[in-house]
Formats: sequence, structure tokens, C-alpha cells
Amino acid sequence: MNYRTNNKKITEEESKIIRKLFLNGMTGADIAAKFKRSVNTIYKYTVSVEQRESYAAKDKAYKKNLPEDQKNARKLRNIAYLNTESGFMLSKYHDVKRSSQKKQARPINAGKEIELLSQEEFFELWTQHKAKQGITCGYTGEPLIMKKKLPPKVGRNKVPKNQLSVDCLDPEIGYTKENIVFCSWGFNDRKNAVKIKDCYLIIKMHEERNKHGVI
Repeated sequence: MNYRTNNKKITEEESKIIRKLFLNGMTGADIAAKFKRSVNTIYKYTVSVEQRESYAAKDKAYKKNLPEDQKNARKLRNIAYLNTESGFMLSKYHDVKRSSQKKQARPINAGKEIELLSQEEFFELWTQHKAKQGITCGYTGEPLIMKKKLPPKVGRNKVPKNQLSVDCLDPEIGYTKENIVFCSWGFNDRKNAVKIKDCYLIIKMHEERNKHGVI
């Protein structure tokens, strides 16, 4: 399975080097190979900062003024990609990244680094999960679906309980290779922020009450 990858943004210093190389006669393809980026990405930085800002403003205005049917067509194309395995899993990594950033911003985690695995590690982990047990929940073994819908004009789409989700086995730890579980949204929702030590306490209470005939 081939996935789109997101490289780090071109820095201001790199953009200056790219423009200088281009003005000195180096081709966009050769610069792209040097920086390990796509040619389209490189060409954005072969022009001046002022030109880039002008192009960005024109592109924003163009998208804003698109006829409604063309806007809908763009949304449908995006949803079609998100409903492929590669598109869906890329969106899941973005979800994981946002969740990690929110977790890091919590006061309780001040001074503590919330780890986040790389995009490549995430896709490798998913490949291993599929090879081991297919597209099923890591906890229950039930089949999972990967499906996105266009958002409604009011409210939000209801997430199917069997939709693929990414859980932190121990919510006190970040999204690491050892702590990620691919599971159903329903199971993840039920588990929520239950900690590993909480599980032991729940089981302990359950066993104690069962000894006295209480369920």
C-alpha cells in the first residue's frame, strides 16, 4: 500500500537556497531530488516571496469564488480519496497528531513530553496489524470499516461503531509504536480514558463482589 507522505515545511533558509540554485540554472527536477521533495513543491520557491504571496492570495480568492457545484465536486473528490485505505489511514494519522498536540497542551502534562510516532512508523504499524489479523479490531477481532461522509450543513455525522479508530492502550503515554492499538470506534469510545491501573482496580472489585454473589 502506497501512502502520501508529508515532509516538514520548507524553511525560509531552504527557500532562499532553492531560489538561488534555480536562478543559477539548476533545474527544478534536480533541486527536487536534492531536497527530496516533489517538483511542484520546489517550483513554489523558485519565485520571490512577494510572488508566492500574490499567487497564494489569488488561489484563495479563486477557491472562495468557485461556483457551488464546483465546490461540491472538490469535496466529493476529497471524500472519495478519504474512502480509500491510503486516504483513510492518512487522515487517522492526522487525527493522532492533533490528539497528541492537545494532550501535550494540557496543564497536567506540563514539563512532560508526549511522544508521537512518525507517519512512516504509523503506516508500518498498520501494515503489521493487517498482516497479523486483517482489518479487524485489535481488542475484539471484529471487522472494521473505513468510510467517511460529507459533513452535514448542521451538526456532525454519527460515527459508526465499527469504524476504524486509533487508541492509546495506556492514555498516560503518548502515541508510540508500543502503545497504539487499531480498534473499533465503539470500543475506543467505551474505553475512553481508562488507565491500565484502573482496569486492574475494576477487575479486583468485580472479583471481590463475585465472591459474595454480587455481580
